[in-house]
Amino acid sequence: MFLSIVQNILIFISWWAVLFTAKYPRSFFDFQVSIFQWTIRLAARIYNLSDGYPAFGMTVQDKYTELTIPYPETLSRSILLLRTFFGFIYVIIP
Repeated sequence: MFLSIVQNILIFISWWAVLFTAKYPRSFFDFQVSIFQWTIRLAARIYNLSDGYPAFGMTVQDKYTELTIPYPETLSRSILLLRTFFGFIYVIIP
Protein backbone atom coordinates (compact mmCIF):
# COMPACT_ATOMS: atom_id res chain seq x y z
CA MET A 1 0.00 0.00 0.00
CA PHE A 2 2.80 2.40 0.86
CA LEU A 3 4.53 1.71 -2.45
CA SER A 4 1.35 2.42 -4.40
CA ILE A 5 0.99 5.79 -2.66
CA VAL A 6 4.60 6.67 -3.51
CA GLN A 7 4.08 5.41 -7.06
CA ASN A 8 1.03 7.65 -7.58
CA ILE A 9 2.89 10.67 -6.22
CA LEU A 10 5.79 9.97 -8.60
CA ILE A 11 3.38 9.60 -11.53
CA PHE A 12 1.96 13.04 -10.77
CA ILE A 13 5.43 14.61 -10.47
CA SER A 14 6.58 12.80 -13.62
CA TRP A 15 3.64 14.22 -15.57
CA TRP A 16 4.81 17.74 -14.77
CA ALA A 17 8.45 16.85 -15.48
CA VAL A 18 7.55 15.47 -18.91
CA LEU A 19 5.40 18.51 -19.61
CA PHE A 20 8.22 20.98 -18.90
CA THR A 21 11.34 19.01 -19.92
CA ALA A 22 10.00 16.44 -22.44
CA LYS A 23 12.02 13.76 -20.59
CA TYR A 24 10.94 11.19 -18.04
CA PRO A 25 13.21 11.41 -14.95
CA ARG A 26 15.45 8.33 -15.04
CA SER A 27 15.22 7.58 -11.31
CA PHE A 28 11.41 7.83 -11.38
CA PHE A 29 11.31 5.54 -14.42
CA ASP A 30 13.54 2.94 -12.77
CA PHE A 31 11.40 3.02 -9.62
CA GLN A 32 8.18 2.57 -11.64
CA VAL A 33 9.65 -0.37 -13.58
CA SER A 34 10.85 -2.03 -10.37
CA ILE A 35 7.34 -1.68 -8.89
CA PHE A 36 5.87 -3.29 -12.02
CA GLN A 37 8.42 -6.12 -11.87
CA TRP A 38 7.63 -6.77 -8.21
CA THR A 39 3.89 -6.74 -8.96
CA ILE A 40 4.31 -9.24 -11.80
CA ARG A 41 6.43 -11.54 -9.61
CA LEU A 42 3.79 -11.44 -6.89
CA ALA A 43 0.84 -11.91 -9.28
CA ALA A 44 2.56 -14.86 -10.96
CA ARG A 45 2.80 -16.60 -7.59
CA ILE A 46 -0.76 -15.69 -6.55
CA TYR A 47 -2.28 -17.05 -9.78
CA ASN A 48 -0.02 -20.15 -9.71
CA LEU A 49 1.73 -19.22 -12.95
CA SER A 50 5.13 -19.99 -11.42
CA ASP A 51 6.29 -22.06 -8.50
CA GLY A 52 8.19 -21.02 -5.44
CA TYR A 53 8.16 -17.99 -3.25
CA PRO A 54 8.59 -14.53 -4.83
CA ALA A 55 11.95 -12.88 -4.31
CA PHE A 56 12.07 -10.09 -1.76
CA GLY A 57 13.00 -6.58 -2.80
CA MET A 58 12.34 -4.56 -5.90
CA THR A 59 15.73 -4.96 -7.61
CA VAL A 60 15.92 -8.76 -7.42
CA GLN A 61 15.77 -10.69 -10.70
CA ASP A 62 13.50 -13.71 -10.87
CA LYS A 63 14.19 -16.64 -13.17
CA TYR A 64 10.48 -17.36 -13.75
CA THR A 65 9.13 -13.89 -14.50
CA GLU A 66 10.67 -11.11 -16.55
CA LEU A 67 9.58 -7.62 -17.54
CA THR A 68 11.67 -5.33 -19.71
CA ILE A 69 10.52 -1.80 -20.50
CA PRO A 70 12.91 0.38 -22.53
CA TYR A 71 13.60 3.89 -21.26
CA PRO A 72 12.05 6.54 -23.54
CA GLU A 73 14.77 9.06 -24.38
CA THR A 74 12.33 11.79 -25.43
CA LEU A 75 8.60 12.21 -25.07
CA SER A 76 6.18 14.46 -26.89
CA ARG A 77 4.54 17.22 -24.87
CA SER A 78 1.66 17.50 -27.31
CA ILE A 79 0.84 13.80 -27.03
CA LEU A 80 0.98 14.11 -23.25
CA LEU A 81 -1.54 16.96 -23.32
CA LEU A 82 -3.78 15.13 -25.81
CA ARG A 83 -3.80 11.97 -23.70
CA THR A 84 -4.64 14.03 -20.63
CA PHE A 85 -7.46 15.84 -22.45
CA PHE A 86 -8.98 12.65 -23.84
CA GLY A 87 -8.49 10.93 -20.49
CA PHE A 88 -10.58 13.61 -18.79
CA ILE A 89 -13.26 13.23 -21.47
CA TYR A 90 -13.23 9.45 -20.99
CA VAL A 91 -13.69 9.84 -17.23
CA ILE A 92 -16.33 12.59 -17.39
CA ILE A 93 -18.66 11.17 -20.08
CA PRO A 94 -19.75 7.87 -18.42
